[in-house]
Amino acid sequence: MDTNSEVGLIIDKFKRDVLREKYYLQEEGGRRYKLVNGRLIGQKNDYSTYSFEMEAELNLPDDAPITLTVGKEVVKGVVFLCEGFQIIVSITKNFGNAIGQAFVGVEPWALLEGIVDQLETITTADKLVIKLLQEGPELATNKPISMVPKGQDAAVEMAIDNDITVIWGPPGTGKTYTMAQIAIHSLLNRERVLVVSHSNISVDGIVKQTASLIRDLQGDKLLKMGAILRYGYVRDEELAKDNDVVAYNYAVENNQTLKNEYEKLRKKRDHLVLSGKYNTAEGVKVEQELKDIRKKIREEEKLYVKNALMVATTISKVTMDKLFEDNKYSVVMFDEVSMAYMPQILIAAKHAYSRLVLVGDFRQLAPIVQSNVKETLGKDVFSYLGIEDDRSMHAHPWLVMLNEQRRMYPDISAFANEYVYNDLLTDHESVVENRQEIVDNPPFNDESINLIDLAGTYCACMKNNDNSRFNIVSAIISFLLALEAEKYNTKSVGIITPYAAQTRLVRAMIQDYRESKETDISCATVHQFQGSERDVIIFDAVESYPSTRVGFLLGKSFNAVTRLINVAVTRARGKLVVVANAKYWNKRFGKSDHVLYKLIEYLQKKGNVVSSNERRLQDCLSRLPETKQIQNYMDAVYAMDDLCTDIAKARKQIVISIPDGELDIETEANIFDALIDAKMNGIKILCKSKDIDSLPDNWKKISVPSDNAVFPLILIDDKVMWYGLPKSKGTFRDGTSESYVVCQTIYRISGSHTIELIKAFSDLELQVYDGSRTAIQNAKSIKNTTSTDGVNVVYVEDEAGMADYVHNKLRCAKCGSPMNLTRSRSGKCFLKCSSKGCGETALLDKDVANAYLNKNNVKCSKCNCMLQAGVSKYGLYVKCSNGHFFKPDEV
Repeated sequence: MDTNSEVGLIIDKFKRDVLREKYYLQEEGGRRYKLVNGRLIGQKNDYSTYSFEMEAELNLPDDAPITLTVGKEVVKGVVFLCEGFQIIVSITKNFGNAIGQAFVGVEPWALLEGIVDQLETITTADKLVIKLLQEGPELATNKPISMVPKGQDAAVEMAIDNDITVIWGPPGTGKTYTMAQIAIHSLLNRERVLVVSHSNISVDGIVKQTASLIRDLQGDKLLKMGAILRYGYVRDEELAKDNDVVAYNYAVENNQTLKNEYEKLRKKRDHLVLSGKYNTAEGVKVEQELKDIRKKIREEEKLYVKNALMVATTISKVTMDKLFEDNKYSVVMFDEVSMAYMPQILIAAKHAYSRLVLVGDFRQLAPIVQSNVKETLGKDVFSYLGIEDDRSMHAHPWLVMLNEQRRMYPDISAFANEYVYNDLLTDHESVVENRQEIVDNPPFNDESINLIDLAGTYCACMKNNDNSRFNIVSAIISFLLALEAEKYNTKSVGIITPYAAQTRLVRAMIQDYRESKETDISCATVHQFQGSERDVIIFDAVESYPSTRVGFLLGKSFNAVTRLINVAVTRARGKLVVVANAKYWNKRFGKSDHVLYKLIEYLQKKGNVVSSNERRLQDCLSRLPETKQIQNYMDAVYAMDDLCTDIAKARKQIVISIPDGELDIETEANIFDALIDAKMNGIKILCKSKDIDSLPDNWKKISVPSDNAVFPLILIDDKVMWYGLPKSKGTFRDGTSESYVVCQTIYRISGSHTIELIKAFSDLELQVYDGSRTAIQNAKSIKNTTSTDGVNVVYVEDEAGMADYVHNKLRCAKCGSPMNLTRSRSGKCFLKCSSKGCGETALLDKDVANAYLNKNNVKCSKCNCMLQAGVSKYGLYVKCSNGHFFKPDEV
C-alpha cells in the first residue's frame, strides 16, 4: 500500500493509534490477576475448561491467549468467556475438579500487535478495504435516517446485490436469522462465506441458525460434507455436541483410525489412573501419545476448515491464526460491528473479494478504548461512514434497517422506539401473546414497565477504592425483587447495573443465597449483557445521595449514555423494573435530555410507580421475600431485640458507622447500653460518624469523626451486619438540597460474601478525616456506669492507640507539626504531616512501633500473645508469635 495515498495515510493513522493503545496497555497491564474458586466445568478433546472468580473486572475478548499458574506449574490456554468477575478458560492440563487459587497472566496487547501486522498486509488489491475507507465516507448524506430501506427481505436483497452492505439491527429484529439467510443463499450458489464476531456466543448463534435452516431445506447432506464448520471454542452446549458443524468434532468423526487410536489411549490412561500407575513412565508415555494424536486431529481440522464453504469464528482468531493468512472468501459477514475497532473491520474486509456485510446497532455499545485514541479507535464503522454523529442519524446508500422487533413487550420497546430509534421500530404481532404470561406474573402483576422510586429511603451511594459506585439498599432490593420474579416460574431473570462494584455486591448476595438454595438469577454490568436477553430485567441505577455528581459511566456524553441505557432496557422480554432515586435524578438532570432521566420520566407517566407516596414503597418492600442471609425489618423498634441479642453474642469486635448524628430517641439508648455492656465484657468497640457534632453526648465519647461514614451500619464480629441502625433523622445533605427518610430500610445481613464486600468497599474500619486515612481506634475504656433518675451516665478515660502515640511523639522534619499515622488506598501505612500546607511524608520506624507496643504491653486481640513490629518488602507490620498480622494503625 502506498503510504502517501489517501488510503495509505488513513491506514498508517490506524496503525499508530493501535500501537498507542498497545503501549498504554503495556504500561498498565502485563500483570497477573488472582483467581479463586476454580471448578472444572468441562472436559472435551483433552481440553479442560475451568471457571474462576476474579478479584478485578477484566475485559478480555474470546480466544485471547493467557497463561494460568497453579502452584509452580504454568500452562497456556485461551479465554473461553470473560464477563465481569467470572472468567472461563480452556487449558491443556487437568488439575482436578477444583482449583482453590490460581493466577491468570494476560497480555492484551498481543491482539493489538496482530491487528497492526494485518494492517501492514493490506494492498491495492484489497478493493473492498479501499472502497470502505475512501468511498464510504464520501457517500455520507444529510438525508433523514427514516429514508433507509427496511425489513429482512430488503436486507437480504442488498447483501446479495451490493459489494458492501451495512445492516442496522436494533434489539430483537432478527439479525441472526437475516445473516443465516444471506449465508444460505451464498452456500447454495457455491460461494465461500466467512462469519466473524467478537464473541463466541454470537458466532455460535449464527452457526446454529444456519445449520437449522439448511437441515430444514436439504437435510444433513450438505453438513455431512463439512460445508459449514464452526472453528474455535464453542460456548453453546447444544452446538458443542454437533459432529457435523463443529470443526474439531468433524475432524474426529471423519478420521476413524485417529478416532480409534485416540479412544484406545484414553481408556489406557483411565486404567492407569484407577490402578494408581498414572504417575509412572508409562503414564508419561500415554500422555505424550495422546498429545501427538490431538496434534494430528487439529492438523486435520485445519484442512477441513480451509476447504469448508462456510467458516464461522471470532475476529480474534482470524487476526491471530495463520490458517487465515491467504484464505479469501466470496462473502465476509461481521456481526456486532458497533463494538469493533475500524481496523478490525478492515481485517475482515481484507478476507472478502466479492461482498462485505456488516451487521450491528450503532445505538448499542461502542468499542472499548482505554488510552487517549478514542477519536480514532472509539468510533465504530457507523460513525466512520457518517451514519451517526453525537445527536443525529443519517441515511447512507449502503445502509438497510431491520425494523420489526420480536423480543420486547410493546410497552418496553416503546421507550427505545421514542428515545433511541426515532419511531422507526415496529412490533411483530407475536410479542403481546408470547410475553403476556411474563407481564401477568409477579412482581407487579399485569405491569410490564415499573419504577421502584427509592426517594425517601436511606439509599446512600458511595465509591469504592476503584472509583466504582455501589448502593447497599438498591442492591438488596434488586436482589430480593429478582428472587420474587424467579419464584413465580419466570424462565430467566437478570439484574443489570452500570457499575462493576454494584455488580460484585449483588453477585455476593447471589453467592450467599446459593449456599442453601438454587437460583439461576444473573447479574452483570451493561457491557456484559449486550447480546443477551431475559424474561425479566431489573435495572439498578445505583446513583443517589450524598454524591453530588453521577459517576463517569452515567455522566459522560449523552450519546454514550443513550447507548448504555438502551442496551439495559432492551434486554427485557416481558417485564422491566428500574430501581432508582427519582428525586436525585430530577435534581441532576430534570431539565436535560439525559436518557436515564427520560426513562424515569417515561415510567412515571406510563408505567407502574412504586414510591413512598401512599406507602406503596413500604408495602412493596415489606412483601419482598426474605432469605436466610437477609432479613427485613421495617421498623427499628421491632429490630431492637434481635440487634441487642446479636451485640450480646459478640466475641471480638463491633464496628459502627453513623452518617447522620440526629439519632432516634426511642432506640438509641437501647443500642448504646448494649454496646457499653459489650465493652465492659472486653469487646472492642469502633465507632465513627460523619456528623459527630449532632450525636448525643454519650455517643460522642465513643466515636471519632470520619468523612467516609456514609452508610448506617453495625458490624458484629464480621458475622452479622445491620443496615439502617442506629436509626436517625435520616437526612441527606449534598450542598444543594436535603432528602429525608420516610421509609425505613433496616436489614440484618449474615451472608459472609456480602458482609466481606460491604466491609471492603466502604472501608468500614478506616477513619478518613482531615486528609488522613487510618484504622478507627478502640472506643475509650469504661471506668464505671451509674444511673441517676433513670438516666445512664457513662464515665470514660482515654485509651491511646499507636496512632495517638505517633501523633503525640513524632514531629515533621520539615515544619515541626505532629505526624499522623495514615493508610493509603492500597493499604500501606505511612506518616503524614498534620499541617495541611506541608504535605511531608515519612515511613514509620520499627523501633518507634515496638516502643509503643512494649510500653503499653499491647497483646494480640485474637490470642492474647505479645505483639512485635517488623519490616518486610511490603512495609512495616505488627505480628504475634502465633502468626496473626495487623496493620500499625489497627493496634
